[in-house]
Amino acid sequence: MDLRMPKTLAFALVACLAALSTGAGAETRMRGHYYGGKGFEVFRPCGSPQSFWVVGSERLIQRLRDRAVALFATGAPPARSVYVEVSGVVERGVDPRYVEDDGPGMVRFTSLHRMKAAPPKDCPAHD
Repeated sequence: MDLRMPKTLAFALVACLAALSTGAGAETRMRGHYYGGKGFEVFRPCGSPQSFWVVGSERLIQRLRDRAVALFATGAPPARSVYVEVSGVVERGVDPRYVEDDGPGMVRFTSLHRMKAAPPKDCPAHD
């Protein structure tokens, strides 16, 4: 079994972590798992042990929530996460809704490119 990380995945992970260490970064395309629920939104990049609070326009976040619900309303197996491909910026700091958390930061989603219930093999969910 080949456990090497694909170059594009490695680049995206490095970009996320580099942006985090400097406070903010340029917009980048990312792949990973969206976890949403009542009052929280979380993103975990493929291959990363870290999770980030998700922020963004209410319109985009609502679209993400609605599409996640629709995926599972069509007979897909229930899951705690949904695979997404998004563009966004990693930011240092914490959204005011999560003021008691000292996690790694936030990712500000700027666009949603793809969403599906089943992740690709190189990006397994860790639900």
